[in-house]
Amino acid sequence: MICKLVTTGHLNVPERLQLRSKSIPIREILKIIEDVLNEQNFFPPHARPGNSAKGVYEGGILEKLNDGTYRLHWQRHYAWDPFTVAESSFQDYKKLEIAVREFGHHEWRENDIDGIKITWNWLDNFKLASAPVVRWLFFQAASHRDGAIH
Repeated sequence: MICKLVTTGHLNVPERLQLRSKSIPIREILKIIEDVLNEQNFFPPHARPGNSAKGVYEGGILEKLNDGTYRLHWQRHYAWDPFTVAESSFQDYKKLEIAVREFGHHEWRENDIDGIKITWNWLDNFKLASAPVVRWLFFQAASHRDGAIH
């Protein structure tokens, strides 16, 4: 059930009732992401950077590179053309833990996935990238309730 939650971002009511806990340790999430990356090279598994006939995936996409490092892509499409990338950027990371922390900082802004809390614990020790990775105005406005750019 946790694997489905992490990879799809959603559980239905019967699935949610099967969860034993109201929170998920980041270690479990990290393991699921690592497994997906080892199998498919991208997380979320259905997302790819760039244009797509199915439409541009908006948000963060983790990619495992051939040299064992990780790339965190950010992209959005044009409001009038969901099949064309309007803006994109990426940052490379040597450690998956740091890439996941940065990904989670933006994608799981409320520290939960579909209302299921994430317990970060040990991952809090990994610092977020100090350089402005993707601090675009459109991502900040969408992910910060206070509208401030940090």
